Amino acid sequence: MRILFLSQSSPFREGGIETRSREIATRMARSGLEVVYLCAKTRVDETPAETRDGVKVLRKKILPDWLLKKIPFPHYFTLAWANLLMGFHLLLLLRKESFDAIREEIGPVPVSGFLAFFGIATRRVAIVHGLPGKFGDWRKLYGPIFGLYGYF
Repeated sequence: MRILFLSQSSPFREGGIETRSREIATRMARSGLEVVYLCAKTRVDETPAETRDGVKVLRKKILPDWLLKKIPFPHYFTLAWANLLMGFHLLLLLRKESFDAIREEIGPVPVSGFLAFFGIATRRVAIVHGLPGKFGDWRKLYGPIFGLYGYF
């Protein structure tokens, strides 16, 4: 069985979402599942691809390195670009490879929902993080444009 994890950042970064996702991905790989992890490249020193602890990690560029140095992740700008562009990287990957399920850890808006518009039927589980209740909180966390998008 092939499982695709989708996230805005690498499971080998430090952070709450990353640590939780890494633990689940590595445990699934140890149990015999094929685990591929599609995420954004959030640091200049990250490699485009690696396999660690049985998990194949594919990091996709969301910003040029010079801009990523200037506006490091998880600034709301890099977070918004990662959320937006991961949908395109997901679509390109699914046109080349097939998976039995997608497990998405993304905040605030799950990007895999648009797959229905492209006729791609894949089981998916979306774990959504960081859903504030008030627009002001959305704006504080995600900036004015992406905050408005997430709020709606």
